[in-house]
Parts: sequence; C-alpha cells; structure tokens
Amino acid sequence: MNHNKLNSKIYPIYGKYKESLGKIAPVNSLQYWSKIGKHIDHYLKENKNISKTKLFRDLYGKSEGADNIGSRGYIAREFLGRAHRLYLMENNNIIDIKRDLSKINSISPFREAMPFFDNKKYIFKGKKKKDLLELLNSSRNSSELVDEVRLLQKKYIKKSNPRTQRLSDLKSEVKLFIDSYNSIYEDIKENNFKDYKNEDSENIILISSYLQCLTAEEFIIPNESIKSFNNQNLNNIKKIVDHLFEKKHAKVRRRFRRLIPVNRIMQISEYIASFESEISFNRFRSTLNL
Repeated sequence: MNHNKLNSKIYPIYGKYKESLGKIAPVNSLQYWSKIGKHIDHYLKENKNISKTKLFRDLYGKSEGADNIGSRGYIAREFLGRAHRLYLMENNNIIDIKRDLSKINSISPFREAMPFFDNKKYIFKGKKKKDLLELLNSSRNSSELVDEVRLLQKKYIKKSNPRTQRLSDLKSEVKLFIDSYNSIYEDIKENNFKDYKNEDSENIILISSYLQCLTAEEFIIPNESIKSFNNQNLNNIKKIVDHLFEKKHAKVRRRFRRLIPVNRIMQISEYIASFESEISFNRFRSTLNL
C-alpha cells in the first residue's frame, strides 16, 4: 500500500524535529511528536483496513541490518509508535504537554515513563501521577531520572514470566526457519526457479499468507490447511507454520517473534510468494539488488 499522502505530512515535521534537537526545549520537541502522531491517527481513521503495526512496518520498510534487505524510510517504527501514543495521551486529556512537561530537561525519562500514562494495566492516577510528573520535571540529571523510572517499572510493571521462559521450546523451529530461509534466498539469488516450478500456486499463496499472519495477531488466519510440497524448503516452513498455528495458540507465535525478527518472517513470505509462477519469480527477482 502506498502511504505517500501520510509521508508528505510527517516527513517535514520529522525533519524539523531532528534539526532542532538540542536547540529547543524538550517540551517543544515532544510537540513535534504529537503533531506527527496526529497525522498518523487521522490516516488510520481514514484507512481502517490497515493496522498500526502494518502501517509502521510499511513506512519504515524491511531493514534488519542484513545486506539483502533494504530500508524504505528513516523514521523508526518505535518513534512512530511513541509519537502516536503521545498524541492519543494529549487528545484523551491524559497529558497536557505544555502544562505537564514544561520543565523536563530530557525526553529520555518521559519515554521510559510512557506506560504509566497510557497502559491500562500500569497507568498512574492521582498522587502517583502527580509525583511522577514532578520527578520528570525535576532538575536532576537525565540518567538519574531514567534510573528512577526504571525502578518504578520494576516495582509496578511486574512480569509473571521471565522474557526467556519457554523460548528454548522453539529452538528446533528457529534453526529450521533460519536454514530454510537461507536456502530459499540462495535459490532466488542463483535464479533457481526449477526446484519450485511444479508447486501448486494456490498452496504457495496460502503458506505465504500464513507467514504474513505470523508477523502480527491482527491478521485473519486462513481456514484452509497447507498441503505438502515437493520442495523440502517449503515443507520445512510448512512444518513450522503448522506447529505455530496449531489450535491458533497466539502465545507460541509471540515467543517465535521474540526469536525471529518480524521483518525476516515478512521477507520469507514475499520470497515464497514469488514462486507462484515463473513470471512472478522473475519480476520479484528483478526488484532485488543481486
């Protein structure tokens, strides 16, 4: 999907924001955030068929630090998400940027504290919110304030499960994914379509759709089951997909996304989709810098 309409509005603001960093008060920098967030919010309301996750991924592109994956934009997804969150805080009267953050000496402590303003599980109200704002607006060193906020995170944002818990359960799937990804990429690089030409095109598109669904829970999971492939790489990916979508268990897929970057999953989805036909394969291959 082409997002030029949104890009034309947010990129000039982002440019001014970056140019003014260190030259204006942090509260004024946050106002740039909110302006960008406002345009994002309006765009999402105009395009209800796209999720925030997909929009931010589209805007930033597929950069993962890999040589074969290029970046489309330069505004990080994390920044786009925070800008939208800040706008919603202001729009919902949770934060008044000028009034509540006028004396902050750095953006970093506020960035760390954002969950206490907009996360329903951890939101601060009343005295706790007042005390937090006083802390953020204090004249203390920025790094000290960040440490203070992180102590609050440890106290109030309690995780019942360690981030690494049960991730090892997916060790074999992760290795199989990486090996298959590399093999498929090598086939594309070497212009090897012959090993995929006898595959059912509908089955190709189906497994590619499942991989798209694996990148975020907002997607509607197909009802059809993936059939076996002749190609071993595709059968390896099918094995992973079948396991991750067994009983449509979202927790398992979230664990997998901690181990394999979302952009990598999206990339292999596009790789596999190119095998639908030789025309599609050649067209897709021509877009890569090989």
